[in-house]
Amino acid sequence: GGKETKEGTEEGTTTGETEERPSGEYTVKLEARDAAENKDAGSKSWVKVTVDNEVGVPTITAPTAGQYFNANTIRAEWTEVTDPSGMDKYEIKYEYLVNGVPTVAYRTVPASRLYRDQGLSGNVQGDFTIQVRAYDALGNVGAWSDTVTYTYDTINPSSVITTFDLPDGGEVETASFSGLIEGTATDATSGVAKVDLEIMYTPFGATESAYWNG
Repeated sequence: GGKETKEGTEEGTTTGETEERPSGEYTVKLEARDAAENKDAGSKSWVKVTVDNEVGVPTITAPTAGQYFNANTIRAEWTEVTDPSGMDKYEIKYEYLVNGVPTVAYRTVPASRLYRDQGLSGNVQGDFTIQVRAYDALGNVGAWSDTVTYTYDTINPSSVITTFDLPDGGEVETASFSGLIEGTATDATSGVAKVDLEIMYTPFGATESAYWNG
């Protein structure tokens, strides 16, 4: 608020501060006076100067941290950033591992879009960490948003019954069976979340079977 006046010290020059000014609107006017207090009859009108040297930071709204996906169409979404000079684009950064090697990929979308569908090549599995930043029409680049990490996993887990030394679909005869079933389950990417066991029991001579799931 208010006006700041700088007095002239030499003919044809004025003094003033030259450091970068913060964003905002400035109004300026050039007016000459001599030692006898004669005023420049051709004084110029006030001129408005809009300074825009910063841009806001978007917030990622999807995916959520720790979310799992088994399809390659993973949509990143974020909040809109507005700017006095107008917006140019958004940039999305993907960080992930390719054969154990840290990899970074950058993609851009126009300012009219607040989302991008993941379509990275190679069908890379595992954790992805994303960030988004904004560019305005004057070329100002905003700070990166907070990170969000999710997991992409399309590889099926594996499970093996170890109670009997048989391949899947095998057959064994035994004089004693307590009903105890043991086995192992593994998953290399997102980990095993649960194991389902199904037992079908058919008494000798029966035409119907009983099922148990758990």
